Amino acid sequence: MLELPQDLPFSPTTLPTRTYLSTTQPQSWSFDQYCRNNNLILSNVSVKRLRQQYLDDLEWLSKKEHKLPLNISSYVGQLKSDISAKNVKCLEDMLKGDDDKAISVNIHGNMGDFNYAVAGSSITTTVLGKRGADDRNESPNDDVPSQRPRVDTVNADSTSNSDSASMTDISEIGRNTGDSDQNQLEVDTQDDDSHWDIDDESDFFRAWNDLMDRRSDALHDYNLEHFHVIECGYSVKSKPHIPPELYDHLRLEKPSSNILQEHKAYVKKCIESAKISNDKFKEAANMSFAGLNTTSGQLVSNIFQHFAKHIFSKDGNHVDDSEIIYNHRLIWPCLESVTDAMTTDTLARFSPGEVNLQSFNTLDDNYKADGILKFDTIEVLLLETSGPYNCNDEPRSAYDHIKCVFGLLSMFKTVISKYPFATAQEFGSLRLWVVHAREDAIHLWALDMPEPDIFILERVYKVTIPTMLNQSYLLLELLKMLWVLKLGLDKTHHTLKRLEESHNSYLTALALDEVEDMHKRPNLEKTIATKVGQAKAWTRIRSVAA
Repeated sequence: MLELPQDLPFSPTTLPTRTYLSTTQPQSWSFDQYCRNNNLILSNVSVKRLRQQYLDDLEWLSKKEHKLPLNISSYVGQLKSDISAKNVKCLEDMLKGDDDKAISVNIHGNMGDFNYAVAGSSITTTVLGKRGADDRNESPNDDVPSQRPRVDTVNADSTSNSDSASMTDISEIGRNTGDSDQNQLEVDTQDDDSHWDIDDESDFFRAWNDLMDRRSDALHDYNLEHFHVIECGYSVKSKPHIPPELYDHLRLEKPSSNILQEHKAYVKKCIESAKISNDKFKEAANMSFAGLNTTSGQLVSNIFQHFAKHIFSKDGNHVDDSEIIYNHRLIWPCLESVTDAMTTDTLARFSPGEVNLQSFNTLDDNYKADGILKFDTIEVLLLETSGPYNCNDEPRSAYDHIKCVFGLLSMFKTVISKYPFATAQEFGSLRLWVVHAREDAIHLWALDMPEPDIFILERVYKVTIPTMLNQSYLLLELLKMLWVLKLGLDKTHHTLKRLEESHNSYLTALALDEVEDMHKRPNLEKTIATKVGQAKAWTRIRSVAA
């Protein structure tokens, strides 16, 4: 039996409905009991309003400062997920007493055991459901927008126009620093004998896999959870079915960029000059300052000089006329500047235009990106531009977002195929990149594979693109993002070198009959090949439909 402790520090409230939740046991928190016991059914309030009030009250109940036990927090998340998925007709029937058949779920853990019944079959797909983080309208949405907090990994002062839920800013995702016993859960369902305990890093990702598999039937066909992709990061919103404790364990970090501090005098001169005229801005951008002959200095001066000449010019930039002009005048020069700043011993080459992604292309399929960055022959970054500057085409942006991820999965498969005998641990450090230009912003995403068969898609940065002289201050955030990308690509290059060394070491040991002393490699290529095949099939179907 799930039981609410009596000494929880609930904040004072004057709302009777919240008092009801904080003074009754969880078995009385279902939507219909909430409405009936608070005499809400007899009111003239619409069912939609009742649902929103119910979700708001559950949100209040699950505040961190209220210190709900994990199992109760889990139950609250399940209630939110279940009620959000129901349409108005279903809610009306529920209040009339014609609810769906209830399904029982038993969860056992160190916080205590509980058994609860929730109407509708959707509960069986989200067995672990405390609270959670993740979603935007980047991909088709399954749930009614919730009011979960946004999870940020940088200081977010801008929000995606497609973000449809109201949010509360959080400065960063932290790591759960409590005792390991507090993170242990054992989950059983009546229709499935599987269970898991979160005890270490491997168990943590196994829990993610299990959670996404259990939700599979309730998701649309193109949801990235089908491919075991976890979306998180800068300005990414929450989903009620994902426990925040799982996101805490991802240990995302704020991207660090000190490029502006290194060239503060030059940057300040340019920004101050932009307040006068573009001619003055152009003069300042072409001035000589100490440190501009360094790699970072050249990147900064290249960006300022390019925007002064081609974007802030009196003749106009026309980046909102077409996608090709937007790419040619603004996006491609930025990525070419990043490529020029690379200091690796391997040839880094950015190819602009409608470029075939070799990792994806076969006889039956092809993927044309708006640009690709390679280290020698290995593709490590792809660009996708969803129309001209300030184009508000949500369906296209959503399609391109999913398409980008499928491209990244294919790129991962290619690297795994090239170094099949490298260790899974080394592959866990590999990070591949996407630059997605949509509407008036650039979104920087990174994909890595911390464990076989699970991927983390992190939005690392989002910047608004300046196209007028009075927006020149926005160049500062753009420069920081480009430098973060440059440093990230440096790490990707270093990881590829380690993968090559690990692969070659295994082959050397194999030739010397020492392979039995080495760690057995998991078949990563086979694991990811299935996902890539599904991705190609989806892309082919969408291409034909288009």
